[in-house]
Amino acid sequence: LETYKRAGTSTIVAMFRGLITALVIFAFIMAGANKVTDAVHLETYQFLSQGFKSFGPIWVKVFKDIGKTIGQESIAADLADKYLLDDGSKTYQLMMKTVGISEMVCAALLLTPLRMLGLIVLAVNMAGAIYTHIQLQDSPMPPAVLLGLIIALLLWPSPVRKSGKAKSS
Repeated sequence: LETYKRAGTSTIVAMFRGLITALVIFAFIMAGANKVTDAVHLETYQFLSQGFKSFGPIWVKVFKDIGKTIGQESIAADLADKYLLDDGSKTYQLMMKTVGISEMVCAALLLTPLRMLGLIVLAVNMAGAIYTHIQLQDSPMPPAVLLGLIIALLLWPSPVRKSGKAKSS
C-alpha cells in the first residue's frame, strides 16, 4: 500500500485503465471469435447464428431507408441483402462473420498506436448493437455496458510516455 501512496494516484489510475482495456480486449476477442467459428463455443455460435437471422433484416431496412433518401431504394436493399449483409440465403452469416472479424481486429488495435481507431469502430459497432436490440425489444444492456467502457477509454487520456532520450541543444 505504501508503494501506491508514493507512486501517487497516477499509478492506480493507470492500473485501472489497463484493467478496463484488458476487459474490453477479452470481451471483443471472445465475442468476435464466437461469431467467426463454432470452434470456440458451439452453443454460443449457434445462438448467435439464430440471432443474426433477426438482426439482418433490421439492417436491410436501414439500408433501404438510406437508399430511399438518396433515391436508390431497390439498389440499396439488393446490395445490403445479397452482398453486404447476406448472400441471399437469409441466414446473415456474412454479416455475423464480418462483425466478428471487425471486433477481433479492433480489439487487437487497442494494443497498437491505432488504439483510438479501434475504440471508435467498436463504439460504432456497439451503437449498432444497441439499436438492433432495441428494435427487437430485447435488453440492450450488454452492448450498452461495453459502449460505456469504450467511451471511458476514449475520454480517458493516455499517459504521456517519456522517451528517455536526452534533449539535444
